[in-house]
Parts: sequence; C-alpha cells; structure tokens
Amino acid sequence: MTPEDQSKEMQVSGTQHELVISEERLAERLARLAEIGLRDDGALQRLPYSPEDRAAQDLLTTWLEAAGLTVWVDPAGNVFGRLEGTDPEAPAVLTGSHLDTQPGGGRFDGVAGVLASLEALEAMREAGLRPRAAIELVSWAGEEGGGCFDVGVIGSRAMVGALTEQHLDLRCRHRGRTLRELMRECGLDVDRLGEAERPEGSLAAVVELHIEQGPLLEEAGIQVGVVTAIAGNRRVPLTLRGRQAHSGGMPMAYRHDALTGVAELVLAAEAIATAKTDPPVVATSGFLQHAPREIAMIPGRADLTLDVRCIAQDALEAAVAEIQQAARDIAERRGLELELRDPWGTNPSPTDPAIVAVLRAACDALGISATAMPSGASHDSMVLATRFPAGMLFVPSAGGISHAPEEFTETADLAAGARVLARALTVLSA
Repeated sequence: MTPEDQSKEMQVSGTQHELVISEERLAERLARLAEIGLRDDGALQRLPYSPEDRAAQDLLTTWLEAAGLTVWVDPAGNVFGRLEGTDPEAPAVLTGSHLDTQPGGGRFDGVAGVLASLEALEAMREAGLRPRAAIELVSWAGEEGGGCFDVGVIGSRAMVGALTEQHLDLRCRHRGRTLRELMRECGLDVDRLGEAERPEGSLAAVVELHIEQGPLLEEAGIQVGVVTAIAGNRRVPLTLRGRQAHSGGMPMAYRHDALTGVAELVLAAEAIATAKTDPPVVATSGFLQHAPREIAMIPGRADLTLDVRCIAQDALEAAVAEIQQAARDIAERRGLELELRDPWGTNPSPTDPAIVAVLRAACDALGISATAMPSGASHDSMVLATRFPAGMLFVPSAGGISHAPEEFTETADLAAGARVLARALTVLSA
C-alpha cells in the first residue's frame, strides 16, 4: 500500500460512520433475480442480450434508481448507476459484475458482485458518506458470451475499445442470430458502440466481487480471497477425420474411428494439464461432437474445442503446444487426418498491487479472514486491467460448484465480502 493509501485508510478507520450491509436485502434481491430465466430443471438461463437478460437488467435499474443513483445504459448494453462525488474532475471508481448466465447456469455467478456493489453504495449513502471521486456500479452486458458466441466479456471489451466487427458478426449457437442482430433487438444502436469506450485515466480503480467458482476458500474456512492474478485462456479447436464404416462389418484392427481418436486426446489433455502444477494448468474438453451419430456406424469425423487456462503466459502457450503435439501423434498412430485451427482467447492478467493492498487492509480492519489467490476463471476485470488499475475479491462457493444449478454461496459470506468491498471503495474514492 502506498503512503497515500495508508493515509486514506487511517481516515476511514477514524470515521464515525458505520457501513452496514443488509443480509436480508441481499437475500431478497437474490431471490427476485433467481425468478428471471428459471428453467424447469432449477437452472437459470439468461443468455446475453435475451429477453430474460434484459428483464434482469430492468429490475436492477429500478433498484439503482430507488437508491438515488444516476442511471444510464451505454451503447453496448452495460447498465450503470453512479454515486456522485464531491470532486467532479476526479477519475471515477468502478465496481460491479454481470447478470447474464451460462446456458443452464446458477444464481450467484456475476449476480453476487452486482448486488454486493449495490449494497456497498447503499451502505455509504445510508451512513451519510459522500466520496470525493464518483463511484460507478456497472452490470456488464454479455460476460457469459462464451456460451453463445465463442467470445465473452462483451460489454467490458466495448469499454476498452476491443469489441471488433468480427465479434459482432459471430452467430449465437442457441438463437441462430449474430451478436449484432441480438444487440439491435434489444434496442441498442450498434453504430454508436464507440461511445462505450473509456479513455485511459478516466477510471482510478476497478474492483469486482465474485464467487470463487472453486473449493479453496470453503475448504480452508476463509471468508474472502483477494485475487492476485486472473488466468488467461486458450480455446483450441481441432477436427479429426477417419473413415465412416459399418459398426459390425469392420474389424477392430482395420478401423479409423475419429471418435475414439478424439477420446484419447481428451484424456491426453487431462494428463498434460494434471502434470503441470507450478503454475497450475487446467484443460477442459468442453465442446465435442461427432458424425455420424448412429449406433451402427463408425464415426468418420469428430470436432473438439479444448479450454486451456493458466495465470502464466509462457506456461499457457507451452501447454497448448503440448496438447496440439499429442493430437498430431494420436492422428498419425490411428491413421486419422488432423485439422488444427488457430487457438484464440485472452492473456493472463495480474491485478493491481495497490488495489490488492487496499482490499487486504479492509479485511484486516474488519476482522475478516482473507488469503491471496489467483482466479482460474475469466472475468470482466481481466479486460479492464488492460487499461485501468483493477482488483478482485472472491467469496466462497459451496462445494466449489459453479455454472450449475447447485451453485450456492451463503448470504453471510456474501455480506462479508460486501463489507470488505464497501470499505475498500471508501478508501479508493477518498
């Protein structure tokens, strides 16, 4: 922490104001949002730029307005609520997350961060605190775009000028329309997307609260994780082509089965990632399809996209190269044709050390247990960190489960994270 930040922390520590987070209000709002996009199987489905997504954003807007915040929607569909500061020239502090979900997602991913940010701002207003720098709450549009468009963090990309025409032309797998078309159906003027961009220096800090989406905090009995780095990812697409044939007539020794080839690669990728522990690498075979899909036919084609992640750039690229070489070896040994296409994804992103220090100091001041940890998942803060100082904090995920209907975080754990967030925001905006 810099001397200036230490001074701000002492000012906050000495204040008579108490920032009170309402667990009851948090629980009630979580329940309200969980009704929007609820499927029969208990999962939530609020796809980016869908009617369900907009309904959730509209409900949030009513809460932002009721909290006395200045509210607007930018051309990318990001929803903002602004608590004005005493110095209109000071760069703002930004906090928030997202309300859209994966297809068949859970109640807390993204939502926890938006509601914790709203609680933090309401606590400041109710305590009579007015920051020097304005604090903006954001609900990002299209964070979970990867479930639909092969690209996510759409709204935050727009804020840093990284949303391209190629992104807009991607077609949603679930709805058959391009991102551009879906945004227009939401009433957004795609031709004005450039107005969503913020210049460097316009934000003093970005802080995002999120559920961990892993088991480490719960297993350790720790209330908050202060994120030190956000993993980059590489999506690795490939196709194996073999020989379609009769499942009964073709002897095993003569087969060129594309599906068994890709199955071997799935296990090879798992083994490669498991062996890499310093730093850790994870590899997931999230998208797999084969053809023909008939009981009495040997598949002649299999398509696979792997998701490889790591917090270190060199280790990430090395793991991808090793998996691709495994694919070549498997294809050659099995007599299959391999098509490797260019990987895409995001680069690892360290969080800002000064913001990390503020978050750790807030935990210490509140007596909330905390640990430093990396984020294996991607977040909007990763995109914002390319232009602005950014930090994150995690709250526990029950059983480490996320992107599933069973996703759960105790309200008390979320409230503890919101208290840390509120205190940090008072320091960063002072």
